[in-house]
Amino acid sequence: MNENILLACDLYSIIPIAIYFAVFYMGVYTSNFKESISFIIFFYVNNYITGIIKKLPYPESLWDVTRRPEGAFNTDYFSRNGPAKKDANGFPSGHMTSVAGFCTYMILRKMGNQDFKEFVRENPGFFWANILLVLLMGFARWYKKCHNLTQIIGGIIYGGVTGYLYYTYIGKELIVLT
Repeated sequence: MNENILLACDLYSIIPIAIYFAVFYMGVYTSNFKESISFIIFFYVNNYITGIIKKLPYPESLWDVTRRPEGAFNTDYFSRNGPAKKDANGFPSGHMTSVAGFCTYMILRKMGNQDFKEFVRENPGFFWANILLVLLMGFARWYKKCHNLTQIIGGIIYGGVTGYLYYTYIGKELIVLT
C-alpha cells in the first residue's frame, strides 16, 4: 500500500465526526437548533442501529459478506486501532452509512420540491460534490481493507434510505428557510 494514499484514507475516515461538528455549526450559523440537534440525534441513533445490525447472528454461509476482510486494520473513527479482531463484524459499513445518510439529507434538503433532473442541472457542483464525498469514503474504506464491496454498498444503501426517511418524516418539518 502506498503510505501517502493510506494516510489520506486515514484522515478521510474521520469525516463522520466532522459531520457532527458541521451540523452543529449549521445550527449555530442558521439559528436553527431544532434541525441541527435532531440531525445529530438521528446520526447517533443511526450509528447505534448500525452497530446492532452488525451484531446480528448471521449464518456462517454469509460470513464472507458480513465479516471484515482478512487484513482489516485501523477501522475505527480515529483510524489507528491496529488489526481488526478475527471474524469482526463489518456489515454494513458504519462510515458509509453516516456519509451516505448525510449526503442524501443534504441533497434532499437543498432540492426541496424541485424536480430531480432540474435540481442536478441547476446544482451540478453541489450534487457531484456529495456523490464524490460518498465515493471517496468508499474508496478509503476499501483501500484500508476495512470493508469489502458488499459492506460498502450495504452502508450506502442503508445510509441513503435512513437519510431519505429522516428528511421525509422529520427534517422537512424542522427546516426554516429564510
